[in-house]
Amino acid sequence: MGMMRRGIDTRAALLTVGLAILVPAVGWGADPIGSFSISGELGLGGYSMGAVNDGINRSNDHLALLQPEWDVPDELQVGFDFLADASYDLSYSLRVGLSYLSSSGSTSVDYLQYIEVEPSATMIIPRLYYRLPWRPTIDMSLRGFGGPVFLRNVETKITHENTSEGEPRLESMTIEASGTGFEGGVMGEYTLSDRFTLTFEGGYRSAKTTYDSGAWKIENIQDPQSINNETGLPNSRSLQRQSYLWGFLNEDYETVVQTTTEPTVREDLDADFSGVIAKVGLRVYIF
Repeated sequence: MGMMRRGIDTRAALLTVGLAILVPAVGWGADPIGSFSISGELGLGGYSMGAVNDGINRSNDHLALLQPEWDVPDELQVGFDFLADASYDLSYSLRVGLSYLSSSGSTSVDYLQYIEVEPSATMIIPRLYYRLPWRPTIDMSLRGFGGPVFLRNVETKITHENTSEGEPRLESMTIEASGTGFEGGVMGEYTLSDRFTLTFEGGYRSAKTTYDSGAWKIENIQDPQSINNETGLPNSRSLQRQSYLWGFLNEDYETVVQTTTEPTVREDLDADFSGVIAKVGLRVYIF
């Protein structure tokens, strides 16, 4: 009976030690104080940009025939994200938040000519967070998150500038778009103090826009009142044959020269901000 009692006591002691080790890993842990918090994060976002990259490749092929000595931009693959977030903990497990995200990317060359393609967008993202029941360490918690993405102020700017003093010329195009999407992933928080945490997150964003409008213009020419600009309107100046804008227009320069029609912006230039996302930042708990 005594040996059985000691066996039971031993198992109970081992169970107690096991729970003591396990509970901090799945329990409350060292979390900051407060339910309302704000954060700022910086990071990278993958870009699909299929239609815009198609325009880049068309323009690159166009210049390869006319100006093979010029450098040309690469395809767009990634952009920079800045996210500001305000969140409130409904319970230990559930959190709601509203995020404002600014994303922009660029591909450019600056050699004989300056050429740049630059997409940008702002996104409003309502988020729902769920605290996962496992913690890597006592000071770190993990949350899964997801929510819809509302894209605003989406623009793709194409710029081709001749910076020479003898023939200054700036040809530019702005393509506007809008759309919705979804993002999801996992966010981690490492407690630095009662009010501050180091945050990091990774996941995937699906956010493709549709074309709204587009316009091109020519500026900074040496003689604005020349015969090449009789009406004084920006688009009445003829695009140069070696302009980088041609890959983003519906007509090629041969058609324009033969018919004297004005080229128009392609309406299939959807901007696609979809891709893997990764950010780090700091969160402050207010109350």
